[in-house]
Amino acid sequence: MQYRYSINWCGGWHHALRDSAQGFCYVNDIVLAIEMLRKTFGKVLYIDIDVHHGNGVEYAYMATDKVLTLSFHQYEPGFYPTSGSLDDIGIDKGKYYTVNVPFKEGINDDKYITMFQKISNMVNSSYNPKCIVVQCGADSLVGDPIGGFNLTPKALAECVKNVMKWEKPTLFLGGGGYNEAN
Repeated sequence: MQYRYSINWCGGWHHALRDSAQGFCYVNDIVLAIEMLRKTFGKVLYIDIDVHHGNGVEYAYMATDKVLTLSFHQYEPGFYPTSGSLDDIGIDKGKYYTVNVPFKEGINDDKYITMFQKISNMVNSSYNPKCIVVQCGADSLVGDPIGGFNLTPKALAECVKNVMKWEKPTLFLGGGGYNEAN
């Protein structure tokens, strides 16, 4: 392994499906990256901290135990993409390898950071992935016109720091974000 961390802030197109574009995403670069990483690392943990549920990535891996998807997102009636409930846990061989953490609009830094650290640390410890992929959508920041969270950059930075403490090969990706200042 030459580098522990890689960053592609232009990546993170988590809504695209195998056969269709969705949510401004025409190709799911995350799934393509995970498939390449699986050739070297086997088990991959995908973490999504975009305000929108990472539906395209979840659907790609909902029937396998080789990739565990963990999504922290806003989940309310009518909020895009309307998926990612607590009851979505995967199917077949992938049952219990899909973890959704749905929040209501307005969550703040302290609550988000606490939930992220507790849940992600538990998932990392029990799943023991060999590689991590993190989608860091800026649309979870306060002021985003199509997001509803009340987070500051501190919350996203704490999530990234938490993942880096695991000292595993990690790919960090950008994602949504519709407020130029953010």
